[in-house]
Amino acid sequence: MTVLILRYTVSLVSLLLLTSGLASAQDLVFSQFYTTPLHLSPAFAGNTISPRFSANYRLQWPSLPGKYESFSVGYDQFFRKYNSGIGATILADDAGDGIYRSFALDLHYAYRLQINREWFAKLGVQAGIRQSRLDFDRLIFLDQLSPLDGFPGPGTPSSEIRPEQPNATFMDVGAGFLLYNGSFYAGLGVKHLNTPDPSVLDINSNSYSGLSPTISLQAGGELPLKINSYFFRNSFLSPSLLVIKQADFYQIHAGAYLGLEQLFAGLSFRHTVNNADAAVITIGLRQEMWKIGYSYDVTVSGLPGPSGGSHEISMVYILDTPQPSKYNDCFGLFR
Repeated sequence: MTVLILRYTVSLVSLLLLTSGLASAQDLVFSQFYTTPLHLSPAFAGNTISPRFSANYRLQWPSLPGKYESFSVGYDQFFRKYNSGIGATILADDAGDGIYRSFALDLHYAYRLQINREWFAKLGVQAGIRQSRLDFDRLIFLDQLSPLDGFPGPGTPSSEIRPEQPNATFMDVGAGFLLYNGSFYAGLGVKHLNTPDPSVLDINSNSYSGLSPTISLQAGGELPLKINSYFFRNSFLSPSLLVIKQADFYQIHAGAYLGLEQLFAGLSFRHTVNNADAAVITIGLRQEMWKIGYSYDVTVSGLPGPSGGSHEISMVYILDTPQPSKYNDCFGLFR
C-alpha cells in the first residue's frame, strides 16, 4: 500500500484520509448533532413547522499538522397538509490544510405517519451529489524522503504517477426511520446505500468495493423540569445516545443536555469501542428565533502530543418563535 505523507511531518488526519485510495475515512459526525440531524438521517427532516436554517463550523485537532475543518449549512421544514418534511444540506470538508477537500449537496424527504394519539413514525430518503478532490502536487511520497533526515530534497522526483483526474464526482443515497412520542425517540439512518467510489487514486482498486454504508442508531428523549422560577419556566433535560458503524469503525456518543429557557448546556462522552475519544462540553443561548451554541471536545485518546481538542460553533434560525406548546414531540433540543 502506498502511504502518502504531508510535507515535513505526518498528520494522523491526513493519513486517515489519504491512504487506501482515499476511501477508508469515516463520515463526519458533528458533536452538536442536534443542530445538523439530517447528516444522521433524512427522517429528521421537518422537525419545525416554520422554515429552519442551520450553520455549523468544526475545527478538529488544530494543534496537529494538517488540521481538519468542516462546514455545514442546512434547511428543513414540515408541511402539515402533506404530512411531509423536506430539507437540503451542504457539507464541505478541508483536510490536511487543503490537500484533500470534499463537498456534498443532499436533498432530504420524510413522510410522517401517525400511529395513535401519542406515537408517530417518519420514513425518510436522501439523495445527493458528492465530490472529492486531491491536491496531488502537494503530496510527498516515500521515495522522495531523505534517508538521513526524512525531509525531501528540492525538486526531488517521485515514481508515483499523477492521476489524470484528481477529483471524483458521484451520486449518493440514504434512508432513515424515526419513531417518537412526546417524551422519547429512536431512529435508524443509513448513508451510502449505493456504496459509491470517492477515490481519486487507483490504489488497491481490485479489492475496493466502494464507500462502506454508515449506519447510525439514535435514541433520546425530553424530560420536562418543574423549576419554580419566572426565568426558567420552559426547562427540560434531554438525554441522548448515538451508535455509529461504518465498516470496522464504531463510535458511541452518549450524553445529556439541559435546557433552561434561553440557556442550554450539555456534557457528553464519545468512545470508539477500542479507546476513549473525547469528552464534549457544550454551552449555548437561545434568543427569540436564534440559537447559538459552542462545544469543545476534550481529547482523551492517545494522540501523540497536544491535539488542541476540537472546536464547534452552531447557529440555528427558525422563522418563528419555537414555543413548546406548538409541538407534541420530544425535539426541543433540535430547535
